Amino acid sequence: MPHQSQEVPDVHLIAAIVEYSDDAIIGSTLSGVITTWNPAAVKMYGYPSQEIIGRSGSLLVPQDRAGEFLDTVLKVKNGKAVERFETTRVRKDGSVVPVSLTVAPIRDQNGVIIGASAVHRDVTEQRRAFEVAQRMEAIVESSDDAIIAITLEGKVTSWNPAAEKLFGYTSEEIIGKSAEILRPTDQLDEIKAILTRNRASQRVEHLHTVGVRKDDTVFPVSLTVSPIRSANGTIVGTIVNAIEPDNRSGYYYSYYGILEDAEIQRLKQLSALALWAGSVVHETIEDFLRTNDSIPECQVIRALPRPRNRIVVGAHRLPQWIDFKSANVVR
Repeated sequence: MPHQSQEVPDVHLIAAIVEYSDDAIIGSTLSGVITTWNPAAVKMYGYPSQEIIGRSGSLLVPQDRAGEFLDTVLKVKNGKAVERFETTRVRKDGSVVPVSLTVAPIRDQNGVIIGASAVHRDVTEQRRAFEVAQRMEAIVESSDDAIIAITLEGKVTSWNPAAEKLFGYTSEEIIGKSAEILRPTDQLDEIKAILTRNRASQRVEHLHTVGVRKDDTVFPVSLTVSPIRSANGTIVGTIVNAIEPDNRSGYYYSYYGILEDAEIQRLKQLSALALWAGSVVHETIEDFLRTNDSIPECQVIRALPRPRNRIVVGAHRLPQWIDFKSANVVR
């Protein structure tokens, strides 16, 4: 006799789904009296089935939302469903839980509405995650630091107002573009190295380097770079905090400051020269070189990468500038 597979009756299948669902599934009459109560409902609200069945579903509704319960009952009587309605309900211990409700009419074999089936989903974690995201968004938006999110491939995905102020690009202009446009073309390998370190879960802190603005000016910047992880811990991107060093010490920063040790030593020798030139105030480096072209030490400054005319410094402050350059070399 050939084997005949037996189909599971729909009623048994539905019963199994209700029994093992992670969502609370509650059946009720058209007047709102609870008739069925699955294990997830017990877990969510704290009432065992024998204690809650036969009582009004209004028991789960906060007093200030009583009208909401009656509106739902009326909609079901009229054959309408309520889908993913976010509200609050009350547990047995009096605590309030945020829920998403989907309520639909139950019909008999003749199509007559005889009750309602409600699915209650606890959205506490989603609410919490949303609130955290909202707070983080507010922090990012109001931060004085440029905060930039990029993919593992180096594409910009997030760009806060401080980043716009620092680099000159609006979010519409930069999102979707490669972060390489924020670096000098001869230093693109540094970005690739940073992304490689992030893929290996390594954080980069206070990297002193240079950036490029929309108008092509080059400026000093300090970067802190961290991996972005998904909920399961997988690294999915990179977050960059960028700040421009301040000017509190009374000197201007060089736009091109990547010097070798030998150059640093030669710069230090210029301190005496700077004291001699102390009567000259706020000249550009180019003006200073033209004025003192016969002085051999000026060759050291001439050896600096261009554009030197963007380096504005008071000659009487040059020793401070030299000391700064010696202490802030990009390694």
